[in-house]
Amino acid sequence: MSFDEKLAEGVRSGDPDALAALWRILAPALVRYLTAQAQDHHLAEDLAQDTFLELVRACGSIEGGPSQIQGWLYRAAYRNLLDHRRHAARRWIEFRPDPPERPSPARTPGQAAEDADLAAHLDAALDRLTPNQRAIVALRFLDDLSAAQIAGVLGMTEGGVRSLQHRGLAALARLLRSGAVPVPG
Repeated sequence: MSFDEKLAEGVRSGDPDALAALWRILAPALVRYLTAQAQDHHLAEDLAQDTFLELVRACGSIEGGPSQIQGWLYRAAYRNLLDHRRHAARRWIEFRPDPPERPSPARTPGQAAEDADLAAHLDAALDRLTPNQRAIVALRFLDDLSAAQIAGVLGMTEGGVRSLQHRGLAALARLLRSGAVPVPG
C-alpha cells in the first residue's frame, strides 16, 4: 500500500484503519531518521510513537495531501527530539548506544569486521557534523526526502538545505579520507 490521496483523506478524518496503514508505511523511515539524529534506536522508537500519537490527536486539523502530512510528521518528530534533548540536558542522563548488529550470514567474519569498522568511522564522522548538517544528510540519504521536504521539516529554505547538505557531505568526505575520525571504543 502506498501513501496516496485516499489514505491522506482517511488520516485527516481520523479513520483508525488509515492511521494504522500510515504507521506501517511511514514509521520505519521516521524511526531511521530519529535513530540517525538521536543515535539511540530505542529512544527513536519512543519518539516516533509519540509523534504518531500527536498525529492521532491532531488529524482533524491537518490539511493537505500525503507530502504535507509526511512533512507534518517529520516536523513534529524533529520538535519532539529537540524537546527530549532539552529535557535530557536538564536530567543529566547518559544514554548508551545500541549494541552492534549481528553480521549477515553471507558475510565472512573479516568482511563483517570491515563493515563494522567502516560503520563506526562513519558514525563518528557524522557526530562531527553540525546538528543541522547531520539532520539534512540523514533525511536526504536515509529517508530519501527532497530538499523541499527537508526545508519544510527543518523550517529552512531549499537553498539553505542544499548549502548545508553540500558542506556536510564535503566535511564528511574530508573526515573519512583523512582518517581523522576517532572511533569511540
